[in-house]
Amino acid sequence: MKTFTIPIRTRNPCNGSQGVTRGAMFARQRERTRQRNIVRSVVRCSGPYVLPVVVTVTRVAPSRGLDPHDGLGAALKGIIDGVADGLGLSDDRDSRVAWRLEQRRGQYAVEVRIESAAAKASMVGAA
Repeated sequence: MKTFTIPIRTRNPCNGSQGVTRGAMFARQRERTRQRNIVRSVVRCSGPYVLPVVVTVTRVAPSRGLDPHDGLGAALKGIIDGVADGLGLSDDRDSRVAWRLEQRRGQYAVEVRIESAAAKASMVGAA
C-alpha cells in the first residue's frame, strides 16, 4: 500500500461562483490539467503497481465538505485522471481499478492511497 499527500486545493467546478466566461472556463481547465500532471508524476515515481488496485482519494479542506453525490467527484476529477495516467491506464473507467472518494477537514490537500485489490479483499475477509 502506498499513501501520499499532495498540497493541492480542489474546488467544485459545478459551483457557479467561479464564473461562466470563456476565461473562467480556460482557467478551470488549466488548473485541472496542472493537478492531473502533478498527481501523474507522483504516482509514476511511487510505483510500479500491479493491477487490480483500490484507489482512495481523500479531499482535505477546512470547509464542511462537498456533496458526495455530485460535487466531490467533480472537484477530484483532475486528481483521478492523474492517478489513472500514473497507473498507465488510458481511462479512469478501467475495471481493474476500484475508486473510493472521501473527504475530511484539515488544511487544503489531497491524499491518495493505492493498495492491491487482493490485499484489500483479504483484509475484508479477515474482519
